[in-house]
Amino acid sequence: MPLSYTIYPAKFLRTQNHRSRACFSFSLNLAFTLLFVFTLILFLFPNNVYSIDVRLAWDENTEEDIAGYRIFCREEGQNYNFGNPKWEGIYTMCTISGLENGITYYFVARAFNSSNLESDNSNEVSYRYQPPENLSPVADAGYDQTVNENTTVILDGSNSFDPDGSIVSYRWTQVDGENVTLSDPSAAYTSFFAPDVDQNGTSLAFQLTVTDNGGMESTDTCIVDVSWINESPVITSLSINGLNSINENTSAQYTATAAFSDGSTQTVTTSVRWGEDSLYAYINKNGILTASEVTKSETVTVTASYTYNDVTKTAQKSVTMINVPESNLPPSKPVIISPYNDQTECGLMTYIATGSFSDPDGDPHAQSEWQISKQTSYSSLIFNTASTKFLTKLTVPNMVLQAGATYYVRVRFSDINMNTSEWSDTVKFTTISNINDSNHNGIPDELEVDDDIDLNGDNIPDNDQPNVIKCVQSLYSDESIGVCKGSGNIISIEAIDTIDPEAVISSDTKIRSDLTFELLSFKLYVTNPGDTATINIHFSEEISEDTTIYKYDSVLGWQDYSQYVTFNEDSRSVSVEIMDGGYGDSDGTANGVIINSGSLVDFRSKTGEDLGPVENEGEGGATDKEGGCFISTAG
Repeated sequence: MPLSYTIYPAKFLRTQNHRSRACFSFSLNLAFTLLFVFTLILFLFPNNVYSIDVRLAWDENTEEDIAGYRIFCREEGQNYNFGNPKWEGIYTMCTISGLENGITYYFVARAFNSSNLESDNSNEVSYRYQPPENLSPVADAGYDQTVNENTTVILDGSNSFDPDGSIVSYRWTQVDGENVTLSDPSAAYTSFFAPDVDQNGTSLAFQLTVTDNGGMESTDTCIVDVSWINESPVITSLSINGLNSINENTSAQYTATAAFSDGSTQTVTTSVRWGEDSLYAYINKNGILTASEVTKSETVTVTASYTYNDVTKTAQKSVTMINVPESNLPPSKPVIISPYNDQTECGLMTYIATGSFSDPDGDPHAQSEWQISKQTSYSSLIFNTASTKFLTKLTVPNMVLQAGATYYVRVRFSDINMNTSEWSDTVKFTTISNINDSNHNGIPDELEVDDDIDLNGDNIPDNDQPNVIKCVQSLYSDESIGVCKGSGNIISIEAIDTIDPEAVISSDTKIRSDLTFELLSFKLYVTNPGDTATINIHFSEEISEDTTIYKYDSVLGWQDYSQYVTFNEDSRSVSVEIMDGGYGDSDGTANGVIINSGSLVDFRSKTGEDLGPVENEGEGGATDKEGGCFISTAG
């Protein structure tokens, strides 16, 4: 006999109002009252899968023989299966789990007695879950900052977050102020070098855009105020530029250039004290040297002294005064025999050779001028040197040439009287390279350092800031070395490379055996042609200050470079000053490109031997292996 049930008013079950829980109640109109409370639980899986639980509650029946309740469920468009309840129990509340997103579900309840007789259906309720919309990420570009000029500034976007997902990309852009170069605009952290400013300082603005895994973006901006440092620069060096020789009874202009600790240079020709040590020449206060008549070639040492803020620097230059016979004729036009015209697959340290020197007067060969350009007109030069040592053969220094490029080379000779020949016919050649650089970052693949290396100690891995520092790994030890921007006029560190000294320096086994690191080459771009720049070289091991600094290149050999190097207090780095087209620049031309090469040398025997220029042997002392060298130190 079927049971009879009394309809009672619905009782609303209240729950706490959490973000992940929603509560619903429904009126009842069947044999007993049914109250639904839905609870949505969101589990954050990597693929954003939602798991839905529905909680149902109903009024208790008062019949004495009530044995329990059954809950039946169907999807939209289907019928209930009353032979298979979704839930059965004695309580007036249950949770139905594992429901899917986007499907409408319907529920009814039935009571049953001890004889397993069921009541009619309760009122029917339904539920369909709609997931919330993707929330925008929150970009945080970090606090506004006030920094000093000529310092490294770090922008920190790591506090950005996404409330319902994850950040998948960062994008830094400069939106105001003097343009600077960001080390890595697509990282949470990025950095730049604060520019020089005047007394008023300047403000720079940077915008961070973050994108979440749902494709939504958010932006934030930070301001960096750059302050002027009221410090006068210190003069660091003085150099004299002008001809190495002049004919008797002629005059030539000499200029003096001062370099300062802030990376700037200034022509101070009319402010220096000029002098010379010869009876055969006189230099006036404007730097004009006049040679007297001589019976044989004479050498005069020109001296310039300049004082700035109580610091005095002195420079010297040797100038030969040439005795010119009345009927002296210029040398014969040179002929380039290597490379041959239109030669391809030339190495990056191309060997240039000419035929023998010839002079109609029988005068000795005194000087050769070598020029390389990318234009047949030679309107701009990438290499220009006047050599008194390498007269008929010369090896182009490492990194002057680029792979896959076409160049034009010419040479002219000067005799002992400084009469100059015609330029040789131009020879065209094209280069290749066997250096692998798969990520095109200017570092050979085999020399890449580990991602945790931080030689400059700024708490940012060096590989994460390629526009600030570039590092290479030794081929033969665990040591590493890095070249880091020191002055603000360095646009970029284009390339860095090391080479086995056995492959380059063949004439001085003493130097090769005492090298503490392979020879290092690097290439810089500076703001203006003729700029003086400062770089910091960082080492993974401590270095000693009890050394003499030498520089080596394939044109000039070994040279004492101590006056342009400062050992830093950390005992792991030195600051090196270089002038585009002047001291330290191996391409010999003020073209906005500085190429330098060398290494650290430790002469523990303390022999004190003179490191004179090293002769090129064979093809200029180089092998097929591409490379060069930078800084060396001798103790």
